[in-house]
Amino acid sequence: MIPNLKKTDFHFAGHDTFHLRYSWLPKAADYLKNNPNGVSLGNYELVMNALGIGKNMATALRHWSESSQLFNRNHATNHHELSTIGKQLFEHDPFLEQADTNWLLHYLIVSNHKKNSLWFYLFNIFNEQIIIKEEFLFSASNWFKDRDVGINERTLERDFQCCMNMYDCSKDKSGKAAESIILSPLRELKLLRKVGNYYHLRSMVNKEISPAMFSFCLVDYLQKEGNQNSTPFSDLLNGVKSPGRIFRLTESTLIEYLKDLHKYSKAYDFDNTSGMQQLIKVSDKSINKLLVLKKVYAQ
Repeated sequence: MIPNLKKTDFHFAGHDTFHLRYSWLPKAADYLKNNPNGVSLGNYELVMNALGIGKNMATALRHWSESSQLFNRNHATNHHELSTIGKQLFEHDPFLEQADTNWLLHYLIVSNHKKNSLWFYLFNIFNEQIIIKEEFLFSASNWFKDRDVGINERTLERDFQCCMNMYDCSKDKSGKAAESIILSPLRELKLLRKVGNYYHLRSMVNKEISPAMFSFCLVDYLQKEGNQNSTPFSDLLNGVKSPGRIFRLTESTLIEYLKDLHKYSKAYDFDNTSGMQQLIKVSDKSINKLLVLKKVYAQ
């Protein structure tokens, strides 16, 4: 099921062809911390001088900071600040080094259609395992056009190349520390690999994400979907912006995660009855998803 997304919400470009790099989000968090009176990541001259980066990189840093949903822009002051998720994440993993953190960044970025529309399309709409550039761009272009979304073909192509560079683990072969600085943390997920002239998307057949992190992402998804009394297994597996879809889980892997959900949230019960698989909401109490996220880093 595809939610009713406004055509004006979709956004392309903004990254100046620079994919997310390891140090950028921690640097942005430190920059805000060192300016307690408020500062904008959009004030590029100040960012360039403080962080020692060029204009294009400063633009990209702002884009990925907002795209990650770890930072918000206060529209009244134009200042940037850490989101509630960002505050907790940088408290427990200030350099974003843990494997679970990379999975969380992936979930937050590709579910953010308002900043990363092509990333959203790839991990939420596209149904193939093999990505052939021309065919993928044709498919993506038609999907957006069918929804009256204005697109520029060259911009879409630049987004595609940036996205591939961000995830392609075949590029991640050097152990040199200097080179690791410019690599993307999302390559570590090994979700996508270039094979010859095409790219291959893999499925997750084992539990590579901690049950606590999966549970946080699931609760986040369920809350954004309106906390329905019951959610069909098919929606949890293939629903747009669902963890099952975004993490490319197999049915059996998703079932294993759902069996562990009660350890992190008593509000849901997984009914695995044959022919009736669904997640049932068993409590009307409000769930603080940040408490679930805290458990990730308490382990």
